[in-house]
This record gives sequence, C-alpha cells and structure tokens, in this order.
Amino acid sequence: MKLPLLFSGSLLLTLVAVTAGGLQREVPGKIPRADLTGLREAYQAALSKNSPSEAGEDRKARAISVGRVEDAYLKASNTGAQDFFGKVAISGDTAVVGAPFEDSNATIINGNAASNRAKNSGAAYIFVRKSGVWTQQAYLKASDGKAGDEFGYAVAISGETVVIGAFAKTTTTTTTGTGTTLATVTAPYTGAAYVFTRTDTTWTQQATLKASNPDAYDAFGYSVAVSGDTVVVGAIGESSATSKIVATKANNTLAQAGAAYVFLQNGTTWTQQAYLKASSPQRLSHFGIAVGISGENIVVGAPNESKAEGAAYVFTRSNAKWGKPKLLKARNADAGDHFGRAVAISGDTLIVGAPDEASAATKVGGNQNNNRAPGAGAAYLFKRAKEIWGLPVYLKSSRSSAADAFGSAVAVDDELAAVGAPGEDGGGKNSGAAYLFVQSDKIWDEQLVLRASDRDSGDQLGSSVVISDKTVICGAEGEASNARGVNGNRFNNLSKNSGAAYIFEQMGAVIALEADGLNLSDRLSNVDFLEASL
Repeated sequence: MKLPLLFSGSLLLTLVAVTAGGLQREVPGKIPRADLTGLREAYQAALSKNSPSEAGEDRKARAISVGRVEDAYLKASNTGAQDFFGKVAISGDTAVVGAPFEDSNATIINGNAASNRAKNSGAAYIFVRKSGVWTQQAYLKASDGKAGDEFGYAVAISGETVVIGAFAKTTTTTTTGTGTTLATVTAPYTGAAYVFTRTDTTWTQQATLKASNPDAYDAFGYSVAVSGDTVVVGAIGESSATSKIVATKANNTLAQAGAAYVFLQNGTTWTQQAYLKASSPQRLSHFGIAVGISGENIVVGAPNESKAEGAAYVFTRSNAKWGKPKLLKARNADAGDHFGRAVAISGDTLIVGAPDEASAATKVGGNQNNNRAPGAGAAYLFKRAKEIWGLPVYLKSSRSSAADAFGSAVAVDDELAAVGAPGEDGGGKNSGAAYLFVQSDKIWDEQLVLRASDRDSGDQLGSSVVISDKTVICGAEGEASNARGVNGNRFNNLSKNSGAAYIFEQMGAVIALEADGLNLSDRLSNVDFLEASL
C-alpha cells in the first residue's frame, strides 16, 4: 500500500494506524513529534476540527515503528494532595496502585475513604479492565492500619493475589514487668506486608506477614513481589551480619545491611520459607530495596554495596531450598551509580536499574567509559543460558541527559523491557518519561518513549513501571490534578503530588513518515492518520 504524504506549512508528517480490523477513515489532528504517544488524544481532538490538510509536494520520507498509545488515566477515588498515588503493579486485566501517604482512617476494604484522620496511613486501589474499559474495583486498607504506616509504598500482584508493603509500620508489644506492671515497647519502622485475595469480585485480607527476626527500623515491606504461591519481602534496614539462608534470628552488627524474606502459601496460611542475605553483607548496603520473582528465581538489589557501585543477587530454588546467590555487577561500575536500585525478572531475562550512572552515552550499547552526565542513569539486561547469566546489554535512552534518573524503575516481560526516567525534562523539568525496548533477532533496541498527555513539571512519570503482555503502566507520583477515578479531567494542578498512573496499550502497527531534513523534535505537526478498528 502506498502511504500518502501530506504537507502543511513547512512540516510534513503522516500517521497510519493498521490493524486486523482494517482501515476505516481519515481525520486530521495535531501531535508533538517528540511524543507520538498522544495519538489517541490527537484523534479525539481532531473529531472537532474540519480543516483538511492540504496536499503537497512529494518528499523523501522514512518509516519508524510506533506501537503504544495512552489508553487510560488512573486516579484515586479519593484524590488528595501529597498522597503520592503511583506505585504500580499489573497481572492480566487487574492493576493495583499504591498511595502510601493517603490519610483515611478506614481499616476495612472499601471503607470510608473520605476521612483524613490517619495521616500517611496509606492505601491501595484495585482497577480492572473489561471489554477494554478500566474501572476501580476495590479500595484496600490494612485491618490494623494506623497513621504513619505508609501502606502502599510497595505493591505486587499475581493472578488473584495482591501483596502490599507498609515498611513504616510501628510494632507495639506489651510485656509483664515487675509485679503487676505492664511495660509497653514500641519498635518504629519494623514494617509489615499484607496479602489480599480475590474471589469473583470480592477482595479479602488473607494474611499479615512479619519477619521472623523483627527489629525497629528494619523497614520490612519496603519492597514486595509475588509469583503464584511465593511472596518475597525486602527489609532494607535489617542489620544482621549473617550470610546464611536461614529463618532464625541473627545478630545486628551491620547496620542496614538489609535482608529479604520468602513466604510460601499453604491453603490460606503463609509461612516464612527462607531468609535471604547477600553473600558478603556490608553495612548500609540496603539489600532488599528492590525485589523481583519469576517462578523459582528471585532477584534482590543492593544499591549501596561497594561504595554505592551496587549489586544484584539472584537466588534459585531447587527441591524447596534456596541456593547460594549469583552476584551480578555492572561492567562499568563506579562509586555512586546505585546499580540494583530497581530490579525485575521474567523467565531467563533480568533487568537492573542504576539511576545515578553517569555516562553520556545514548541508546543501546553506547560508550560506557565516560562520566560526563551525572545522574543520567542506565539499565542492564541480563540473559541466562544453561544457568549462566551472560554479560549485560547496556541500555541508555536516546535522549539521555544529566539528572534524568533513567533506571529508577524497570520492568521486563519476555522480549519487552521498560525503564523509567522520572527526572527526564521533555514535558517540563522532572516531568518524566518511560522508555520501551524490544528484542528482535536477539538484538535489543529502543522502540519508543512514553510520556503523559498532560505532562507537566514535577510529575515524575516513570517513578514506577510495570509490564503485562501488551500493557504498560507508568506511575507519576508527582502529578497534581484533582481528578478522581478513571479518565477524569487531568488538565489542572489543584492537588499537588496527588499522583496518577497511566496505562499504555499496544494498538497495532503505527507507521510515522517524517519529512527528510526537517527537525520535528520541538514542534507541533499537523497529522493525518487512518483510524482503525481497535
């Protein structure tokens, strides 16, 4: 099929959407060349415009592949300033979004969300997709939730099971003192994690998970992950010096070395199966700041290890036992890179983020051997073959700049990877972005950049990212609209740091034809495209 080139002023661009449903009609619209993710918004805006583009002279063009557009805009049902809604997870047609600084004093599922009498108690929200439409299904709170718990700081989902971390939870115990006097002992930031399960459309809290060796400031629940009947919980403040995989209390001589805990489900009961530590624990390593699980493999990040060069550890379970970890490091490791700040694993593919890596390289496989862009960030993709994790593929964004924090969040699903860059400035300072990378014929390449349709300074899109099949969700914890629910009015800044989440869907093959020799990066272009049956 010959694609038409349409000319308007000095700018030339044509978008054609192609799907199995066939082409239907052509409409004009406007879209930023630097952000093709606004295709749906361009189409909707075009419906109210009647001015056709003018036919123009032929020009040499090139085609690029674009395959995702913003499909839904998620907000809390009780949006509030400083809630920081935007910790995201997804499994199939169900998404969960955490808001760790939400303030209601509800302690039941779908309780009264309007009360703000428990500051920073935190909440999580369940959204479901049916026939392509997203709606909120549940509002989750901890049964023992209290002010300051930050429930929702970490979220994870697998099938009908959701796990929510509350790393700031204080544990209070009452013991018998002398005579009949009772002594109350409080342990701040001990932390907890909560397991919720769904039957039909009803959610219930199934379990509260605690460490086998709880202590103040362990921050158990700082990170969580779940796969089937296995949950892993990170505790970045745990301070034991042991390197053994055990489930018993150990000494506390290495402050904030960190640990991770594995829980196994048996019916409705969850029991601790293992206690994971780095092979050589170090003080202040923050092992457990990020965790991921896929089948019989767990990956744990330790971004402050070795003067904050960072590391990641992979544990494999065999015959119900977890073996000694395999250590992963960046090939261009430098002090302060924080490799391991974000991790994700899917089958034999693993990705690690290093948001403070400083090279000025761009794209995949660039020159790692300079430090001219402090805080630009990087991500590293590892593939396993015959139980050996190979040398990593080095990912940088095509627009890499200092302070982008590329690698603050990572996700991987088969041959698709996503990397968040919440400090990226393409829509205003720290508006944020996420970059998608695709593997084809064993080669990884950047596919496109995801940005919000209402992007604004301080939104920090990409502070959290997840992938499930053809769906990508990006959290934007600094987004500031006062909209509520799904697809509300996003174009105001009346609720600072309320937060939002954006769902991007694959919508078939979209081909962009760009006029040869024109710099379209900072301009609005007239666009004509054919709407397809989506």
